[in-house]
Amino acid sequence: MERMVNTKMTWYLEKNNILVENQAGFRRGRCSEDQITLIAIDIEDGFQEKRHIVVVWIDMAKAFDRVRRDGSLFKLKDNGISGNMFKWREQYLQNRKATVRTQHFKSRTQNMKHGVPQGSILSPTLFSMFMNDIQIIPPKGVYGAMYGDDMAIWSTEEPHRRAYNWH
Repeated sequence: MERMVNTKMTWYLEKNNILVENQAGFRRGRCSEDQITLIAIDIEDGFQEKRHIVVVWIDMAKAFDRVRRDGSLFKLKDNGISGNMFKWREQYLQNRKATVRTQHFKSRTQNMKHGVPQGSILSPTLFSMFMNDIQIIPPKGVYGAMYGDDMAIWSTEEPHRRAYNWH
């Protein structure tokens, strides 16, 4: 069931251009190499034009665990997912519990108040929708590339605006 729901939701998101262009994670026909190439081209162009470039690499720790359930549901509605599809996802995210088992130990059951289920087929799509607003309108001269919960943000100085010569 999850696979079928994810296929339908992914089709809807792609057909309606809802996910930002610079999110390559968990999307058909896109890969991390696309994002690396994008950054490398800007770095090479900056080098050739003797401009400085600043890149910040971000890996969001426990990103899937920190997705707010109410925020995720808001994003679904805000992006036009309603009716039975919305109700199914709402129930899918409610009353989730987790237990850790090892060979000789079983933890007590914990209610999962936040996050999307780890290992679920649907979770990467829900996560991508949740994070979508991060880069809808970046400031002028700032660029970004995302792959799931990893992000690079960079800016290249304008050639005529050099303030310092570090050499």
